[in-house]
Amino acid sequence: MDGKRILLTAFCGTSAETLVKGAELNLKYKVLYLPNDKIKDSELLIEALQQKQFDYVISLGQRPNIKDKIHIETLARKGEDVLITAFECERLKGCLEQNGLSVKISDNAGTSYCNELYWNGLRYILEKKLDTKMVFLHVPFEKNISNMDEFRKKLFVEGEAQMPYDCGFTKENNWFRYRAAAIIVEDGCVLFAGNDVDDYYYSIGGGVHMNETAEEAVLREVFEETGVHYEIERPAVIHENFFEGAGGTLGNLKCHEVAFYFKMKSRGTKELHSNSVTCGNIKEHMHWIPIEELDKVRAFPTFLKDYLKEEHKEIVHIVTHEQV
Repeated sequence: MDGKRILLTAFCGTSAETLVKGAELNLKYKVLYLPNDKIKDSELLIEALQQKQFDYVISLGQRPNIKDKIHIETLARKGEDVLITAFECERLKGCLEQNGLSVKISDNAGTSYCNELYWNGLRYILEKKLDTKMVFLHVPFEKNISNMDEFRKKLFVEGEAQMPYDCGFTKENNWFRYRAAAIIVEDGCVLFAGNDVDDYYYSIGGGVHMNETAEEAVLREVFEETGVHYEIERPAVIHENFFEGAGGTLGNLKCHEVAFYFKMKSRGTKELHSNSVTCGNIKEHMHWIPIEELDKVRAFPTFLKDYLKEEHKEIVHIVTHEQV
């Protein structure tokens, strides 16, 4: 994960600490050992987040009754309230399984130290609107890891945890991203996303990960955001977009984005099962907007207003300068 700022945490006196310490000399990012104190653990995590901007926080804790397996936790709970991670958990699961690990996606971070740390970390990231993604991994107790060295090697390959990351970067006040996006039309309406922070709608899609094709990325992003599987009909648009943020999730960054848009096959229904969040664990909402009403709403990319009025058989190249 060259160039990515990563914070790895582990509870002292646990198998998580043993795994991390065995690889620590080769690790390329900051490691924070936590003292197993509910209050102090969260204080140390938040202090680290205050001192430095991290792209990822990866927290490890141990769980009984699992053997030679990792649980990727998708959420933390506090009473009836839930905070959902913005981390690409399915993508991480695939990376770890490719390395030979047994992995489960879980929604049970526990009721004690692990859940408390996860909740406070996700809440702080949300409240401060940080461009940071946090994920919690449960690993077995030492007695339930058959071969500690092999388990460690599969988790930390060449000194790095196997985390997916986008093809993009931020340099001073400049932001670049390579993106894959979907054009989804059902019954004369096109699907957009929105959230509780930004005052506009945006296309379904997201950053392409390293070693991922644009086709793979758009299928993954569509499922992550809508909760349903769509198929690709054809490549549609290559979009070069230059714009400046105006607060919200992009702050005041000068942005340059290259996106591949794919027309998706109609499913014949608008039913979705979305449980998506964006950067900073901000809840996303799906919106079906009638094509003839696109000129009445603030939706990006703006080219879709005209593009969807005509039939296209060839790939179109579009360059825009837009103000978010």
